[in-house]
Amino acid sequence: MDYLRPIGALDADGIPRHRGGLSTTHPGLAVMGVQGQYSLLSGSMPGTGADAYHIARQLRRQAAARLRSAVVS
Repeated sequence: MDYLRPIGALDADGIPRHRGGLSTTHPGLAVMGVQGQYSLLSGSMPGTGADAYHIARQLRRQAAARLRSAVVS
């Protein structure tokens, strides 16, 4: 994931800065297959389905909130 380093999305150890798979530095950016996501099995293939579902739900909520605030503004 070195391609994320220039934009500051990785910590000093090269680990994505995220909470539950969603970037804490770049809204709308998500990562998969790293430890510390939604599922206890995040770092393995069996955990990717639950993580993908969780990330998609969260991204949809973020997008809806941005749309609502754009309409109000």
